[in-house]
Amino acid sequence: MAARTSSQKARQISDYPYPLGRYRGARKVAAVALVIAAISYCGWLAGWIFDWQIMANKQAFMSELSALSRPHSGIFRVLDFQAGLSSLVAGFIIWSISRRAVRRRGLALIFFGIFTILDCLFPMSCSPQLEVGCSATLFDLSRPFTDTVHEITSSLAQIAILWALAVTAWDRKELPGRRAVALVGVGINAAVAIAAIIPNAPVGAWQQPAILFWAANLLLWAGQISGPDYRRVQ
Repeated sequence: MAARTSSQKARQISDYPYPLGRYRGARKVAAVALVIAAISYCGWLAGWIFDWQIMANKQAFMSELSALSRPHSGIFRVLDFQAGLSSLVAGFIIWSISRRAVRRRGLALIFFGIFTILDCLFPMSCSPQLEVGCSATLFDLSRPFTDTVHEITSSLAQIAILWALAVTAWDRKELPGRRAVALVGVGINAAVAIAAIIPNAPVGAWQQPAILFWAANLLLWAGQISGPDYRRVQ
């Protein structure tokens, strides 16, 4: 029994190679960046004020708020850029100071940040659901080049979200509550990915709660990296 206890203690010490106070500054920066990313990525809620037609259309992607032809589209591109940049910063810090599944989550955040920034740099030219003559066909090469790039980067950002959530949901060192929220996020974001390839599917109705659950996970991760239990899962 004594030998087993000593072995367990040794294993625990090796799991936590440095004291909690180390990297405190970096962890606070990552936590703040995650909070900013969560709030900014929910900027689509302002669409009910600035572009309610898209918000009320259950088949419209939230990216259509940022389409060049839409009023106030610059507001939503700035918010998405801020969300992407903040996620990139947080992901790099988490990837640099963490281990195991949390490190893979950091890598997923890095990719999410990169592809979200590219979404802003290559916005849609128009809203397929609201504007006559705006093609809604996936990867229609007859449309402007930016539309095709936007579809690719949006798809890759969605994959990065699913990756980060799946890593958290299947991480046995995570708290049950965080795993449950991540698992629900996996299910809803998977539904969005499936709805995106089904004609006339209510993708917008699924995307809105999917974004909210993604933002909730970002906030939970912010609390985790800045809290006392971070050593348990790093």
